[in-house]
Amino acid sequence: MPLPTPYEGKVLPEWIDHNGHMNLAYYVLAFDLATDKFFDYFGLNQSYRDATGCSTFSGDIHVYYKREL
Repeated sequence: MPLPTPYEGKVLPEWIDHNGHMNLAYYVLAFDLATDKFFDYFGLNQSYRDATGCSTFSGDIHVYYKREL
């Protein structure tokens, strides 16, 4: 199975804080949006949830800044 294509999104102006940097909350949102696309690739989408009653959930998250988006 080939790997899914990398997620590409857009940093919206309202995601930028008063220092001109992307706000922490939006890093988490961007990662969450990319994760949704990743799960879709493997069939873990709304159809799967409807058919099985199962889903995914993130209970812990750590944000490390390696570079800005």
